[in-house]
Amino acid sequence: MTRFTPSKTKSEAEGLVRQWIDAALWRQEARLAETDGFSFLEPDEIKTMDRQDAIELDALMRFGERMFADEQKAKIARALGPGSPGFDAFDGIVSAVGRAIDVPVDRETADGRFYARMILRGHATLLDEMRETIAGIPKQVQASVERPILPNFPFFTHWDEFVATKKSDRKWKRDTADGAEATPRLFKALIGELPFAKIDGSVVGRFRLEYLKLPFDHFHGKKWNKLTTKQVLAAVQKLDEAAKAKIRLTSTTTANKHVINLIEYWDHLALHAKIPRGLDNPFRGHFTAKPRGRAARDEHPMWPTDLDEAFFTSPVYAGCKSIFRRGLPGDEIHRDALFWILLVGRTMGVREDEICGRLVGDIEWVDTEIGRLPYLKIRNSKTSSSSRDVPLHELILQLGFLEHRCYGRLPDEPLFPELIAQGVEPRRSGAFSGRFTEYRKKTKTYRPGVDFRSYRGNVETALRNVADVNAGWVDELIGHDSPIRRSEGARYTKSIFMANLKRTIDKIIISADLSKLYFTGQHGVCAPGTAEEIVRYTTLAVREMSKKAARRRH
Repeated sequence: MTRFTPSKTKSEAEGLVRQWIDAALWRQEARLAETDGFSFLEPDEIKTMDRQDAIELDALMRFGERMFADEQKAKIARALGPGSPGFDAFDGIVSAVGRAIDVPVDRETADGRFYARMILRGHATLLDEMRETIAGIPKQVQASVERPILPNFPFFTHWDEFVATKKSDRKWKRDTADGAEATPRLFKALIGELPFAKIDGSVVGRFRLEYLKLPFDHFHGKKWNKLTTKQVLAAVQKLDEAAKAKIRLTSTTTANKHVINLIEYWDHLALHAKIPRGLDNPFRGHFTAKPRGRAARDEHPMWPTDLDEAFFTSPVYAGCKSIFRRGLPGDEIHRDALFWILLVGRTMGVREDEICGRLVGDIEWVDTEIGRLPYLKIRNSKTSSSSRDVPLHELILQLGFLEHRCYGRLPDEPLFPELIAQGVEPRRSGAFSGRFTEYRKKTKTYRPGVDFRSYRGNVETALRNVADVNAGWVDELIGHDSPIRRSEGARYTKSIFMANLKRTIDKIIISADLSKLYFTGQHGVCAPGTAEEIVRYTTLAVREMSKKAARRRH
């Protein structure tokens, strides 16, 4: 049961909203009386036109209004769902009505959200009651709107313009745009270069079905990269069932990425008047929703306890032969990127790129009731909700992360300069991913599907199973948007909120005892020899990168 009680009863709030609806309907009826039934044309405009032309024009505009109302109602339904996606689109209406009926609509408070939701429901009711029915619209008008003439240009004619728009609007980074180029290439290879008028749901379904038959490495894999896409499909189909079962195929996740690109491309065509407005987007029905609950956990398995313990007792943490032979047991401990990043991911649930790409200046401090807390400032991550501040886990502090990676260094230095940025949109995580996979295979701690991303599952699941942990604090640490997270963030000052997050994150434990690695030097200053170590790690990384480049050239 909820503990929140609105300042007005539901019937009182509904009564205020109903008064606003009735006032709007009264104005609409007064206008129809003034214009003798015309919804959009002014009396002086009607007089200057042929009456039949005026009737058809007004009917056409009413038909468009009906379509607009349907779109608005669909958006309202989504806005009223969990997380209120798209709610901001109605801020103008909600604020205006809130002022008119004198109720608060501040989304930062539960009371404000209560009235905002009531107003949105009232807006949907008003659209229903104001909307003209199609009955009475001349048949020739209905035909011209319902059966628009479809353009016949090749479907991907405006793709480059679409990509350029995405980049200029800063909705796509450069590597995202480059990756999206695979979408038209695959569509043309699997379906052909069809004219726009031929694109429908059956074509889209066929594209998705054929794509999911391809091996995941069909473009870059040595076995397939000399074949065309159609030849790869044919080669797979010729294999017996046992051989087919061993091939890892493309996933619904990657299929969704292509479908999303095509959904947005279609919407771009409509927005920029390349196609008639109001056409159903056939790609929307072919997006597979992300699994939730147990299905989502099964899709991205967590690190099981045995594998977790095996990894954190492997040579990187127990002692390795040398910096060159990290997978062999020995006496050397090297606190490089491989040592630190895995611990940060396992204890703090950050994404790979969120830690690999951080600068020294992304470590900040805040004074709280439990002391001065250091935290990782994460910005420009995967989504807008990913931006957050995550307190450093106590284990990370005890191991001397600040002394080895923060103190004594300039704010604009990378935390991990030994990770050489690579790729079209240079990212340091690319250098780490390969090293992580290689190390796991050498130490027999590799298991398909269990990777760095799986650490987020470990952290989130562990915290949600602690009785006294607020769900909003978990969402804040992981970077998931939710009404609870927004409410919790607004309720406290930063110092109190960070103290709550610190208490929460410290509840995470790993399946290994690393107390022998605790930092024993002076805290609060740079550890002796750290600068030289970082230079050495970076020099080795540059040398290895040069060797790989030379091998590629040959």
